[in-house]
Amino acid sequence: MPGISLIFDRRGKLENQEPSLFNAIEKLLHNNNYTKKIYSHTENLFLAATYHENYRVRCFEDKTLLICVDGVIYGKSSSQIENELKNISNYIFNPERDFKSRITEWILTTDGEYVVFLYNKISDQFCIFNDPLCRLPIYYYYDNDLIMVSREPRFIIELTETADLNHDSIFEYLLLGYSFGEKTLFRKTLQFKGGTVIKMADKAASPEIERVTTFNFEDKKYNVAGIDKHADNLAGLLTDATDRRIDSTRNNLLALSGGLDSRTVSICLSNLNAAFDTVTFLDYFKLFEPDIKYAKDVADTLDVGWELFHAKPATGKDILELLNIKTGMNYLGQSFSVPLLKRIMDTYGSEITFFSGEGGDKVLRDIRPVGNIHNIDHLIKYLIAHNSMIPLDVVSDITGSYKSEFISRLKEHLLKYCEKDMKMKYLQFLFSERCPGWNFQGEDRNRSYLYPVTPYYSIPFFTYSMNIPDTLKQNFKLYRKLMVKLSPEAAAINNAKWNFPITSEKLKLYCALRRIYFAMPAKIRHFVHYRHNFGRRVSPYSEDSNVMNCFKRQLETCGALSDYISPEETVKNIDRIDKTGFEHLFTITSLIEYLHGEESSLEEYLESEMM
Repeated sequence: MPGISLIFDRRGKLENQEPSLFNAIEKLLHNNNYTKKIYSHTENLFLAATYHENYRVRCFEDKTLLICVDGVIYGKSSSQIENELKNISNYIFNPERDFKSRITEWILTTDGEYVVFLYNKISDQFCIFNDPLCRLPIYYYYDNDLIMVSREPRFIIELTETADLNHDSIFEYLLLGYSFGEKTLFRKTLQFKGGTVIKMADKAASPEIERVTTFNFEDKKYNVAGIDKHADNLAGLLTDATDRRIDSTRNNLLALSGGLDSRTVSICLSNLNAAFDTVTFLDYFKLFEPDIKYAKDVADTLDVGWELFHAKPATGKDILELLNIKTGMNYLGQSFSVPLLKRIMDTYGSEITFFSGEGGDKVLRDIRPVGNIHNIDHLIKYLIAHNSMIPLDVVSDITGSYKSEFISRLKEHLLKYCEKDMKMKYLQFLFSERCPGWNFQGEDRNRSYLYPVTPYYSIPFFTYSMNIPDTLKQNFKLYRKLMVKLSPEAAAINNAKWNFPITSEKLKLYCALRRIYFAMPAKIRHFVHYRHNFGRRVSPYSEDSNVMNCFKRQLETCGALSDYISPEETVKNIDRIDKTGFEHLFTITSLIEYLHGEESSLEEYLESEMM
């Protein structure tokens, strides 16, 4: 991943470690488009960045301060950012001032996806913090003497000389697709949560690590105004957020589906008279073929360019590239994106601002659990039933870990959330765990090539929307008002998933049936889902497919696998795992082999279609 990597060692031993430091940085140069820059290499601080031409890292330096901003801050000039961060440093490096409140105030009024690093050269103190949603995944390791921070776990793995995986995280990854809390797949590597501050000011003490911003989804500040007023305000905030993300020096490109979220972004771009084109992706299995017609209808209505890209199966080379870039944090079922992103760059050039509708499905809709959630145990059952990649008992068999241990771990974590209402705890889980662990990792994959943006996670828009009563979002009421205000014509085009528009009276019946469906017991719901998708459902990979042959070879030849999973139980349960679940399992086996084996089995399939 592009971005910064740093080590702060208060023992003053970094100047003598140039070979290992530079070797670790070299491992982060994933292709010929990447370059590296060393900003500081002293006895106490090593700060570097690896990036490509579409990625932004900015540094400001004077005799006292070194300031580094990884990522993008919208709506502020470079000089404004520099002055504001210098002001914040006056709080951070003054023991008599409340620096945490000052940082909290700043990040809650600053729109962007970023990590900020501040270093006082005189006092030899540093502080690092990130945006409140953790839009840029970032990782750290610390002991009593040093701290490492990097946008890539690989940097920490190289310098700690251990690729040991976390058994609890593997269990959670196979079940949910990510681990919750600060854990990562790697035993010695932790992940930042949104609004985390790490400060090392006293050479005799451990670093201060604290999350200074946590959204409370029970506290609805805007519960007085009516739905029309909220729709007006959201229309303005979303348009402003879109406007801040437009770069007139780059090509603006929107990934446009047949759904609502990207369509709404396209309307905002059009209303701003922005020059932009749209692209629609058709998956290899053509499950999303209905999107094509309605996406083109939207593009025609807005009179913007549109092109269809057909996704092709990923080769072993594509899978290895994603594994190398994301170190398992983005599951390998998304490897088809690697050649797809390259084709986009070949077509539209490398300097692209790549808009998407990411986040609209969460921020503008009522995503509370359907039905009554009576207590924490009921919430856990609901969470597992609606978020599992692989059945809980299968994950338990494969990993040899008790289900009860996972449930206890999850329960303890959920009880720490500030919300008391169980449905609001579920929202906190989605935004604190699933988004950083799943959604943002996919965007970060794209960030390895292009410059992805979405206005839905703009802090002004996000905070306003999440402070509106959820009842106004029920049955797409607020979303409908918003879209009609922005463009009645585009709102009247069918939503591909429903085959009718958001303005249709059919929506009431659809929402009623949807509530009934999600209130069903999990086994009945899965049966209904299977019957509804019969004939279009993607079956698990066939026994003689390239990916299954590669997987079986991993189980047979990689001895390190047995330290984390049972090959025998894996084979026994493979028929109980669907396509997406298998792709997560294959990510784990491929990662273990990649880190511990002499050679990856994927090397045998570099030019072969895999998944």
